[in-house]
Amino acid sequence: MLRIKILIFALGAFMNLQDASAAVPKLGYVPGSFPRDVVKINQFAEHVLLGQILEPLVDADRFGNMTRGIADQWKVSQDGKTIVFHIEKGQTFSNGQPIRARDVKYSIDRHLKEATQSSNFLKSIKEVRETGTLEITLSLSEANVAILKALSRDHLGIVPDGWKFDAGSNEPYIGSGPYRLKKEGGTWFFLKNERYSKANHISVPKWELVYFKDDDTQSLAPEIPDYVPMASQAVFEELTKLSKEKSISLQSKEQTSFVQTSLWWYPNGANYTSEDKKNRIMSFLNELVEEKAKAHKLQ
Repeated sequence: MLRIKILIFALGAFMNLQDASAAVPKLGYVPGSFPRDVVKINQFAEHVLLGQILEPLVDADRFGNMTRGIADQWKVSQDGKTIVFHIEKGQTFSNGQPIRARDVKYSIDRHLKEATQSSNFLKSIKEVRETGTLEITLSLSEANVAILKALSRDHLGIVPDGWKFDAGSNEPYIGSGPYRLKKEGGTWFFLKNERYSKANHISVPKWELVYFKDDDTQSLAPEIPDYVPMASQAVFEELTKLSKEKSISLQSKEQTSFVQTSLWWYPNGANYTSEDKKNRIMSFLNELVEEKAKAHKLQ
């Protein structure tokens, strides 16, 4: 899984060339349900956002290879039923609190106990034990080669032991990812987490979150974000080309991204309940797939 923070870092390199006095860039589109307690989150868009705030126990690169997350190393027993993870010393949450094994245990146990969306991927976990200040041990009911990949989910990012979601807080999440989520003057922003282990890689120190329009007529907000991390340039160009022959207007890369991924996530608005709109857009995307398949056969 290509973690979205890598994309934001890449975009940051470009943004860094712009005038420092430029307006804060806008990141969208954010579901109206965000932020909420991690255990209640069930939308992909929210997972993407969590990936900017929290770090999982382990991670995966864009080729699917397992890489370090909170844990810098791990060892699997010969029978595959025990995995011991070591957390690198010196890592901290955004509030300065050191990351310990008990934080990992608390975070994973919450998902197991609350039967969250991610708990289905963790069914083989029989027990999570704190076997050292910086050591966590997972006991599995059976060998499961996919458990490491499951633990790399943004949804399973690590929070401090005892953390509780406070809907009234101006900073409801405490994590160790590249950004902190903070509310300023009634608006939510991503702010650079100075305690992030790779903070020097972050070139965009602040993003304003753009939400879906919260009414019963449209899903999109009236303003277009500067960046929506759901569509590549290549996909955008292909969809734009096809759209010229269809009755669907794609005005920007951000609009295209919405078409690709977000139309039926937002539970309010006419687009969500319009079967005609869904069918038209799915037909549109299916045609893109068919054209790509034909092109592949000709090569």
